[in-house]
Amino acid sequence: PEAEVSQEAEELTPEQARALLEAAVKSKQLDLIFAAIDETGRIADEKIVKELGELLKHKDGEVRLLSLKALRYNQHEDSLDVLLKHKKNKAILEDEIAAEEYYYALGQKGDKKALKVLTDGLSKTNRGDKVTRARILALGRIRETESVEALIDVMVSGSLRRRHPQLTEIHTSLTVLTGADLAMNQDAWIAWWN
Repeated sequence: PEAEVSQEAEELTPEQARALLEAAVKSKQLDLIFAAIDETGRIADEKIVKELGELLKHKDGEVRLLSLKALRYNQHEDSLDVLLKHKKNKAILEDEIAAEEYYYALGQKGDKKALKVLTDGLSKTNRGDKVTRARILALGRIRETESVEALIDVMVSGSLRRRHPQLTEIHTSLTVLTGADLAMNQDAWIAWWN
């Protein structure tokens, strides 16, 4: 019975979590910061979310990435606002892995407030890259007419004779949003939407 007790980790209180995260950040030791984000990042607490937002500016890329992942799944209402404040954070947007995680985090929130950041310049981006794919799939989680319009716009951008390199992802997101069961074909989607 004693072994069973030790295996069940105690849930940290928000106060304990804050203290743990603050102490790790103050220590400046990356391994402690990684562990603290991992341990506290999903606790829905205003101060934890705020601290994770500060860590999105950290000089270490792994700290930024772990903070993004924590904010993605953190249920606190401020987590989306914190993410949106970093829409121009070059350290995140110029790192393909972090940018991809950033857009998935926005999609995870499923909130209309993320639409502008997800759709901004989407039809002009480097088609076929992972970041564009993340933005397209993230739009599939935001149940709004604007999401469908943005996806249709992306699909028809560029040459009409060429198939969009991410038609599979666009099709997936459109199907999730609309419930329409169409062939994976841009003409079918355009006709349906019109």
